[in-house]
Amino acid sequence: MTGLLGGLAVAAAVALVVWMIAGRSRQRRLAALVAAWGRPIERERDVAQLAAGLELGAAGGRGVGLDERTWHDLNLDDVFAVIDRTQSRIGQLALYARLRSPEAPANLLPFDALATWLGSHPVPRQRAQLLLGRLQHQGTTDVWRLTRADVLEVRRAHAIFPVLAILVAGVVVLIPFWPQAIMLLIGCVVANIVVRGIVAPQLWPVLGPFRELNPLLACARKLVPLVPADNPLARPLRDDVPALRRLEKIAIWASRGGAGFAGDPVGLVFEYLNLVFFLDANALYFGSRELARRTGELRRVIDAVGQIDAAIAVASWRAGTPGWTRPVFLEDGAAVTMEGIRNPLIEDCVPNELRVAPRRGWLITGSNMSGKTTFLRTAGVNAVLAQTIYSCPASRYEAPPFVIRSCIGRADNLLEGRSYYLAEVESVLDIAREVRTSRSCLCLFDELFRGTNVIERLAAGEAVLRALVSTADPGGSTVVLTATHDGELVEMLEDVYEAVHFGDRVGTEGLEFDYRLREGPATSRNAIALLRLQGAPPELVERAERTARELDDRSRLVDRRV
Repeated sequence: MTGLLGGLAVAAAVALVVWMIAGRSRQRRLAALVAAWGRPIERERDVAQLAAGLELGAAGGRGVGLDERTWHDLNLDDVFAVIDRTQSRIGQLALYARLRSPEAPANLLPFDALATWLGSHPVPRQRAQLLLGRLQHQGTTDVWRLTRADVLEVRRAHAIFPVLAILVAGVVVLIPFWPQAIMLLIGCVVANIVVRGIVAPQLWPVLGPFRELNPLLACARKLVPLVPADNPLARPLRDDVPALRRLEKIAIWASRGGAGFAGDPVGLVFEYLNLVFFLDANALYFGSRELARRTGELRRVIDAVGQIDAAIAVASWRAGTPGWTRPVFLEDGAAVTMEGIRNPLIEDCVPNELRVAPRRGWLITGSNMSGKTTFLRTAGVNAVLAQTIYSCPASRYEAPPFVIRSCIGRADNLLEGRSYYLAEVESVLDIAREVRTSRSCLCLFDELFRGTNVIERLAAGEAVLRALVSTADPGGSTVVLTATHDGELVEMLEDVYEAVHFGDRVGTEGLEFDYRLREGPATSRNAIALLRLQGAPPELVERAERTARELDDRSRLVDRRV
């Protein structure tokens, strides 16, 4: 009796110590969450894996996705990293999918409401973050795989898993009565390992995600009282989680060595038991029918958990972003107004404005490094964020919903043998086709056809830019923004494009910029002055100035003849 009481006392003491350690760990994690609120999170992000996750259906069928060219032109991988303050892998994938898939304005309101509520209710939000932080296992990203109709084909041969597990259990029971059975047990274990090695390549693509089901569903169940029950994005937690209770119980046998246990003694013991008794394979075998029956509920719950985490990340980004605003979406055919737009990748970014009538465009001129390309990206990023997370780093955003397309960065492909010029022509023609079929497009170009000679560049550029606004839907709001060094384009397109510019001046240490957009074309010509300032030989500078004067004279003569 004394020994029993002593054992109970030791067990109680151990439980108390574990409870205290867990409490302190929770307090540390909570303090870290409070300190990190409103700040970006520096961490490695496997963008390739996130992009692959979209193929599993993580985008939820939202909107018209951004094409690869536009995504990379606008540096949206970096923008995603700035906004990504998610706690779970599945939330990270949900945020990435949301940024890749602009939505109709009405579909953005539930997300905005959820982010707003979570941003203003710190206690339930922090509890939710603690729960979501348990879903950081790499395999959690792949749980979307379990919602596919063809995810698992259970074969008769898979019945060997429960048979072998029962056989091993029987041998273990037999050992106290027949010690020689230990050799039989060793043989069974070796046979199980061989069978697992043969079958694992077929099952592992499913076993990995299946092991994350129990932590995921447990998290979803505990999130129910922490989020608004009437929000459409969170409603599946209330409506669908109860239907997945049986699947959660089955999945528990596969998840003991997964997230939350890996590396600790419990997880180590489980992995050995799993190796001998096929715990995860048996759970999958017996749970496959339930998984097939509950695919719809599982898909909705996975998406709900991800959207909650993504909404918290956006709420944190809003809290740390001075001067953000919600977009106002207008009907097709309305003018576009963006005031105080900034690029979230640039600290202390100089805000600028954009006001364009439908079926019109802007020709943006100025010297290199003055801000032309950055302005194109800033306008594009604001449009993307408006149509994905209902938030813009701006003081005012009023525009119809856009299909957003760009041709900004270089895109030559050496492996396919395509030159930069050919790649650009293909991109431009894709955009032209999009303009003809969509009500409202935002088209962004930087130095059209820079890969060819001056005459053809001007001729092709004028034809394309004029065609884009003339073939656009008359009832739409297509806007074309083009950065160029070609002042001739300004004159050729003055009837349909407004000229604006970024200024510069030559200071004591080189060109100086204020990055503010101004009306009219650029008039400064500082390239030769910059050569002189940087110490170029006097004879080189003089020759450049003389040649520039001769070219100006020829240009004026041609103008008079015309």
